[in-house]
Amino acid sequence: MRPIGPISARDSTGAAGCNRQGWFVGIDPGDCPHNPLAYTAEHLKGRIRLPQETSKTGSGLPGLGALVRSLLAAREPLALLLDFDGTLARICDRPGDARPEPAALTALNRMSADTPIAIVSGRGLDDLQTLIAIPRATFFGSHGQEARFPGGQTINPFGESAPELGQLRGRIAAVAREFAGSWIEEKPQALVLHYRNLRDQGKLPDLRRRIQILAGEFPELSMMAGRKVFEFVPAAAPGKGGAVQWYLDRLDPGGNAPRIPVYFGDDVSDEGAFAAVDPLGIGVLVARRTRPTAAGYRLSGVNEVAAALTLLARWNAR
Repeated sequence: MRPIGPISARDSTGAAGCNRQGWFVGIDPGDCPHNPLAYTAEHLKGRIRLPQETSKTGSGLPGLGALVRSLLAAREPLALLLDFDGTLARICDRPGDARPEPAALTALNRMSADTPIAIVSGRGLDDLQTLIAIPRATFFGSHGQEARFPGGQTINPFGESAPELGQLRGRIAAVAREFAGSWIEEKPQALVLHYRNLRDQGKLPDLRRRIQILAGEFPELSMMAGRKVFEFVPAAAPGKGGAVQWYLDRLDPGGNAPRIPVYFGDDVSDEGAFAAVDPLGIGVLVARRTRPTAAGYRLSGVNEVAAALTLLARWNAR
């Protein structure tokens, strides 16, 4: 049986779980052993405590300690579904610079032998898989419009790209040229205007108005406002929520091997996925600040996601 090793993350109260060594999130400080490595998975079970009402995260949602307790106490096996940017990898000014947290990637690869894992991203599928390697995982790109299975088979679950994206390309490129610092990203089934590096932030209201005008001229497309982006996708696209539901329906079509779906995501585009796993599963918002959400838990950032996955992987390997 493997012992639980050191974890550096902190729970939602801001205090390390074991205040002498900082070994395990959510353990009562009075339970610290002289040798923290003596903690086995069985020893930890039942000792992970929910944060008190006064120590919940700012959104009123329980945080890391409560989430870990819920995951370890699950009566059925899990299925893990995760966004990439802002969840497994920090947001970067240039999307190509993003890299997954090494601890999170290690944990997911360890669990993938017996736990279904899906990465659900707004990135194009090929782009996504150049940044994260989990051979046994299923990958969804372009908000679920592209899917690739562990064997390499690639499909478009919800049909081909809308031709209107091609018609929009020149129009939105002209807008980007007008607003210095913004730039266009072309995905297989989406067009994205990034404005994180907009040189004159005072022009942001004007940029929003221009994008809204374009959205009105292309009713066959939907415009999604994300984290410093405006993204156009086919109006018929189901979004991440539809992709998650599609995946879960095929994960156990006969209903003979139920699993508890757990979805981690940081953006407004993840709200559909939180709704898709409710009420049988768990939605985990990854956000430093509060906002309305359908998720039941909140982690403050990618470090806490990595900590939760690491603890879960060690428990899974007991």
